[in-house]
Amino acid sequence: VIVEPPCACDPSQFLDIAGIVDTAKSPANHDNAAAGFAPDSLAHVSTNREIELPCGRLFVNELSVDSSLATLTIRVPGRTALFVDGDVHALGVINLELGPDAELDVFVRGNFVLAGIQAAGNSTKPAALRVYVGGSEGILLSGITAFTGNLYAPRATVTVAGIQDIYGAVFAGNFNAGGIANVHYDRAIVDKGRDC
Repeated sequence: VIVEPPCACDPSQFLDIAGIVDTAKSPANHDNAAAGFAPDSLAHVSTNREIELPCGRLFVNELSVDSSLATLTIRVPGRTALFVDGDVHALGVINLELGPDAELDVFVRGNFVLAGIQAAGNSTKPAALRVYVGGSEGILLSGITAFTGNLYAPRATVTVAGIQDIYGAVFAGNFNAGGIANVHYDRAIVDKGRDC
């Protein structure tokens, strides 16, 4: 009996996230100018802040919340791709709020280090949020009762703490759950992108 590999798990088959971000870095390949969106728009947030991302391809140097008392709420009403040249790093809280027709792809060249998330994605459409992480530093999902989205971090260890449910999928170098973690796979992720 020959059993096919469950996924593209060999390092030579990993998605080239750094290459994707490099391509998006060119002004010809992103919509920052048309949207009036600066590459440092999401860097070093130190107070509570709300921002709505327009439709299109947006490039930022980093996404960081520097204060443990700050909350950054990112609202996405339509289809948006966000390319992060460095890390996503938050001492405070990041909320990712997707509208009913929204889809968000986040490509992170570096690491994805979060102290807390209050909301992530749309619970009725887990396949609408897709996060791709190129770095190898551990990813901690904690502080929420559910994570809704698809996380692709083939070189990192994903640790789940205090989360009861994951709606979507996790592709990681390693996975640790400190307690009960129910994963509800959304088959719609298989077809995403075909209509673009």
